[in-house]
Parts: sequence; C-alpha cells; structure tokens
Amino acid sequence: MQTAEAHAEKNGYGNIQEFIKETLREKLFEEKLTKKEADLIKKIIDISDKQNLYVSEAELFKKLRR
Repeated sequence: MQTAEAHAEKNGYGNIQEFIKETLREKLFEEKLTKKEADLIKKIIDISDKQNLYVSEAELFKKLRR
C-alpha cells in the first residue's frame, strides 16, 4: 500500500483512489481508441483548458450519450 501511495504522489495524483481510477480507465478504454479519436480528445482537452469549460464527470457523460 505504501508503494502505491508513493507512486501516486510521485506521479501527481491527489490520492491513491485517483491513481487507481486513472489506471483502470487506461487499461479499459485507451486501447479501444483510434489515433484519430485520441487526437480529437486531446484537442477537446486543450480547448477546455483555454476556455475553462470544465463540468462534472456526470454532466460530461450525460452530454456524450445524446
């Protein structure tokens, strides 16, 4: 547990739960994305950063399901 906490802290995660969540997300979803999809996501993230367009995860998934 201490090793996982140290790794999470070293890699910029706020806590071990964030680290676990991101690791699972990478393992479950990343391989299914095409390069074009990954590039689009990166562009969306960049735009969101520049225009401060952040919403909750629930709001994001609600909009994606439309």
